[in-house]
Amino acid sequence: MFEKFRGNFTAYFSKHPSHEMKELYWSVGILDFATSAIALFEPIYLWTLHYSLSQILIFYGSVYLFYIILIPFGGRIAAKFGFEHSILYSHFAFIGYYMALFALPSLPWLIFVAPIIFAIQKSLYWPPYHADFAIFSAKEQRGREVAGILTVNAVVTILGPIFGGLVLNFLGFHSLFIIISVLFLASCRPLFKLKEIHDAKPYSYKTYWQLLWKPSHRQSTISYLGYGEELVALIMWPIFLYLAIPNYSELGLLVGISTLVTILLVLIIGKKADQAPQKSVLSLGSFFMAGIWMLRAIFALTPWKLITLDAIGRTAKNTVSIPMMSMTYEHGMREDPLAIAVFFEQALAIGKFLMAVILLFLIQYMNPWIAFFVLSAGASILYQLCKAPSPEEKKLV
Repeated sequence: MFEKFRGNFTAYFSKHPSHEMKELYWSVGILDFATSAIALFEPIYLWTLHYSLSQILIFYGSVYLFYIILIPFGGRIAAKFGFEHSILYSHFAFIGYYMALFALPSLPWLIFVAPIIFAIQKSLYWPPYHADFAIFSAKEQRGREVAGILTVNAVVTILGPIFGGLVLNFLGFHSLFIIISVLFLASCRPLFKLKEIHDAKPYSYKTYWQLLWKPSHRQSTISYLGYGEELVALIMWPIFLYLAIPNYSELGLLVGISTLVTILLVLIIGKKADQAPQKSVLSLGSFFMAGIWMLRAIFALTPWKLITLDAIGRTAKNTVSIPMMSMTYEHGMREDPLAIAVFFEQALAIGKFLMAVILLFLIQYMNPWIAFFVLSAGASILYQLCKAPSPEEKKLV
């Protein structure tokens, strides 16, 4: 019986992932543990420094405005210096960003510098990361390999918030910033076991912008704007949870539990994404996400109900992410992995910036939490518009 179960269970994982994919899994695992230990508490940190919801929105809106401007330069740097070196440089920027946050209580003017540093980090990290994944993943099991990365993320995200909450309770934010900085650098070690990719074409700044408006890309550009809901999920939702559960250790533990619930479901979704039409899975996940956001807006919730919705929301997001990222990586392999990674991230950043701008307007006239959740539901519907690349699509511009 055990052998039969083991045989069925392994079908949910990618078969014989390449050496490069294994090293990428290790790198992502270490980095995600570090970021999950702090990401939940980062907006809460700004909140505890008495920044208002509007000011926090302006802060992260500024991050994505600078990101929109800088990411084509990030693509050019990755093409010139190599994917893995670009990722390494991004981690030093990440450390600089958290040092700026670390110093905010004594140097409040750093609130204007930190968004630029964070945008630089994103510009250096995400294009080569996505390009690496597109190149190293196998087409016939790309859904399961995306699910594998998300499962690694889910596993470490169980432990990360718990670890972060304990450090915050006993040692404070400053100690947590130092610990995760060390982990950022450790996450680079697996990547330097890979052969550096140097032969990516360094497209011009103008060309990267043209990708957004290329006729065959426009539908996907609109769908990527749906990532505006992530601005609420990653920034405002943690503050909402903190208001209901104002204890770092308890909050980290409950979020860890909610993540545990999603792991098996992520693996199942990954396998189905390789078997079922990706568009069908994506559409299902898109409406599923919208429904969960509306539930958050409608009900007055207890801590356990909040965590249940958090777990269901994570599952819904993975139902979207697996087919969407599989389609995006396939798109990259048909055209150009690095260029499509820049295109994807730039469109995503525009969506998050627009979300911040619209919310800043709406919260002047209505309950901010209703505005956050209802607008996120609307943005989630855009995901289903993602367009799979056509077989003949090769020329970029």
